[in-house]
Amino acid sequence: MAKASNSPKAVKRRNFVRKTIAVIAVIVLVITAVVLFFQRRVQEKFASGDLDTVLSAAVTTGSIQTTVSGSGSLTGEGIVDVEVPDSVPLDTVYVKTGDKVQAGDVLASVKASDILAALSNLQDELDALDEELKSAKNETVSSNVTAGVSGRVKAVFAGAGDDVSTVMYEHGALALLSLDGKMMVTLSGGSYTQGQTVTVTDSQGKEYEGTVSAASSAGATVLLTDNGPKYGDTVTVNGTDTGTLEIHQPLKVTGYAGTVSRVSAKENAQVSRTTALFTLTDTASSANYDRILSQRAQYEDMYQTLVKLYKDGAVLSPSDGTVASIPEDAQEDAALSAYTTATASGSASPLDQTVQFTIDPGQEMSVTIRVDETDILSLREGQTASVTVESIGKNAYSGTVTEIDTTASSADGVTMYTAKITLDKNENMLSGMTADVAVTIQGVENALLVPADAVHKTSTSAYVYTAYDTQTKSYGSPVEVTVGMSDGDYTEITSGLKEGDVVYYTEKESDNMFDFIFSGMGGNMGGMPGNMPSGMGGTSGRRK
Repeated sequence: MAKASNSPKAVKRRNFVRKTIAVIAVIVLVITAVVLFFQRRVQEKFASGDLDTVLSAAVTTGSIQTTVSGSGSLTGEGIVDVEVPDSVPLDTVYVKTGDKVQAGDVLASVKASDILAALSNLQDELDALDEELKSAKNETVSSNVTAGVSGRVKAVFAGAGDDVSTVMYEHGALALLSLDGKMMVTLSGGSYTQGQTVTVTDSQGKEYEGTVSAASSAGATVLLTDNGPKYGDTVTVNGTDTGTLEIHQPLKVTGYAGTVSRVSAKENAQVSRTTALFTLTDTASSANYDRILSQRAQYEDMYQTLVKLYKDGAVLSPSDGTVASIPEDAQEDAALSAYTTATASGSASPLDQTVQFTIDPGQEMSVTIRVDETDILSLREGQTASVTVESIGKNAYSGTVTEIDTTASSADGVTMYTAKITLDKNENMLSGMTADVAVTIQGVENALLVPADAVHKTSTSAYVYTAYDTQTKSYGSPVEVTVGMSDGDYTEITSGLKEGDVVYYTEKESDNMFDFIFSGMGGNMGGMPGNMPSGMGGTSGRRK
């Protein structure tokens, strides 16, 4: 047997091992003692029935409400954009951001020569459009809609008096034709082979011979004559499998303008390419004529804008308020600065306009909050909200939900939506300030209320205790109740109790087992407080 080395290193190593084992043994003993102590204290507390302080509360009458909360930045409402035609450059800007203005105040000057040049160019455009109108005036939409190809009418969507564009929007066609004489039904499942002859029975019980044109393990396609079977009908194949009849080779009969005055198309009728299916009225103008006419109306509006600008001789404020923005190039020296945004050389489109100023009326502000998916369906436009802006004080301002955006956004697996709350502007409110919002989504006046912790719930009912025996430390006289809304602190009772009844309970927040453990150890342990906050706890051992 090898002898243990007595070298200094070996001796030192053995001593280190012995000390380590001793330390570990002491730690294990301490932990064991602490665990046993804790177990004993817990057993004593549970045995004494004094885990929590039993509280009592009388049923009271009051108001209760629930809210949805959030925060966001204040934004000015009712901002007015001041647009200026791109064909007219600003000459001098007389305001700067933050200036107070009244309706009719000069924001910037413009040169009369620039406006006249823009008017001249615009008149040339109007003259050119008038020539186009003369040419397009003779273009008319045919009053007859023909089949265009030979086939069988299988569906008619337009009726007398219908607007053609409306029918097209709703159905995508005025009528449907079958071009190859075949209807088809697609089946899912079943056992079929290509070329197999089958019996197709429509919803009226009439039978047609069909042929399987394609088959696979997923299903089959059956073709049958288009002479008789109704488009969209539910049919049965070989008495077992069902499907919907479709047109094998369909053609959409279309139109784009006018009103249907007469319908000549008949379902299941055979038609040629020249057969009139519909007769239309109100088709005097072509689409090209209408387009030019619409464009001319836009030019007329711009003409009036330029004439007003020429008469005013300047860009005027449309309303009272505060200048919220001005052209960027005029920011450094807005007063009497020569600022040009464009030239009147004709490079700009006659119809183009640019927002050069924004005016904030200063009457209302809004804040947009993010709302969790569990709360969004509780919000309604018109609901009242309480808005606080901490940077200007603790006062609560009344607001109203004015917009709910149900477009979802996701972050960290949470789906969120947004809601906008509008409120009257306080003189100290500034855009960008953070606002906290609480939207009242439900409220009850003169409700019977008990502390929320007093209500015990099962899967089918709720109850409260109306007695407590201090000798046996046990609850008694449970009363089944019907509960209404709850705000987390109080719960509404709609039946089972009356005002003045007394209920007994323990607070959830005080259910902290560590309190009595550390208090029983004589105050602090290892620097930890002997009276830990009640919010550390979970569910009371006596709550049922």
